[in-house]
Amino acid sequence: MKSLIVKGMVLSAFALAMTNTASAAPSNGVSCPSGTTGSTSNGVLKCFKNKRFVLASVCPPINRPLNIVMNSRHKDKCLPVGAGNPVSSAMAPPGIGFPALSAFHREISNNGVDRFVARVRQYKHPRGKIYTHDPARGVKCPSSYSRAANSTSRKLVCEKVTYRKASCGFGWNFKQKSGKDICQQNMGIGMITGNYTVPKGAGVIGNPVNAGWRLVRNHRGTRDYWKKTKYTYPVRH
Repeated sequence: MKSLIVKGMVLSAFALAMTNTASAAPSNGVSCPSGTTGSTSNGVLKCFKNKRFVLASVCPPINRPLNIVMNSRHKDKCLPVGAGNPVSSAMAPPGIGFPALSAFHREISNNGVDRFVARVRQYKHPRGKIYTHDPARGVKCPSSYSRAANSTSRKLVCEKVTYRKASCGFGWNFKQKSGKDICQQNMGIGMITGNYTVPKGAGVIGNPVNAGWRLVRNHRGTRDYWKKTKYTYPVRH
């Protein structure tokens, strides 16, 4: 029985991790969980929700055990049984997970019992990758990567874009043409035209498309360029 419980706990933890990284890929980036608000400042994404905690106004205060009668007119007072002076009501003890007592302030009600309220901003890690640092610090793109255009106030995608001039492999002659640059080779009986150019200095053998490159025609003037985009996950700030 104990073995089954342990296995169940392991499976539950695994399921939670899979939920957080479902459909995860660096090109998808990370996003704020449902029910939270996203904020991006200076490239740092933070996810949070504002939570309101309420505690009751009660009598008697710990130091005045005989002041048990509540007078809720204006600011709540605890009146004594018999002789003595009234004192301010006390705040009910907070439950597990409540913020520090200093975060609460009294809200006076003229029509009923007062209450003590705390408004706290709770930060959450974004989904798409598992993080263990303080979520209040947020996440950012690592050095040499930049925020992709499809990022939003709730989503951060990190990319590194490389452009290389269109060129030709050994034995081929490059010809710049409006529309699409080409590579040609003199076979003695005439010129043949290759099927593609290659990114200059990238060491690509064969069609660059198969290595993740994309041709950008007339990128600068009439010169074609090859573009390659690499993605990575955001890191802790």
